[in-house]
Amino acid sequence: MKIRLGIPKGSLQESTLRLLSGAGLEVYTNGRSYAAGTSDPEIECMPIRAQEMARYVAHGTLDASLTGRDWVMGSRLDVEVVSDLTYAKHSRGKVRWVLAAPEGSRFRQAEDLQGCTVATELVSVTRAYFEGKGIQVNVEFSWGATTRA
Repeated sequence: MKIRLGIPKGSLQESTLRLLSGAGLEVYTNGRSYAAGTSDPEIECMPIRAQEMARYVAHGTLDASLTGRDWVMGSRLDVEVVSDLTYAKHSRGKVRWVLAAPEGSRFRQAEDLQGCTVATELVSVTRAYFEGKGIQVNVEFSWGATTRA
């Protein structure tokens, strides 16, 4: 029985392929395929959006995957984190999520957002952050690119 391994499509795909290659597993894929060949006949790779990995693992479609801890936390699914790997699109540093506002904005700290709407890809993580601080905000899903309304 083959091991079904999820690798992230998109911005992390190339760095993930380099990481796997460095560990001795060559993965062969193209941008349009939902499956990838490997140098190990016992491992089948599936390129999938990083945001969806935890769901595929939790439901048994994948045996394991590489994705961000933020996506695992945000999914609130029962999956086991086996290891924290430190790599990103362009560096080997850890990525940090930040709450940011333009210079000169009236928003200087999280509490200043009381009663506002916050758009994010990480709805449950963001909601938990504000709830933990006792700040009531409306949290909405965003596909990553937001504009000021």
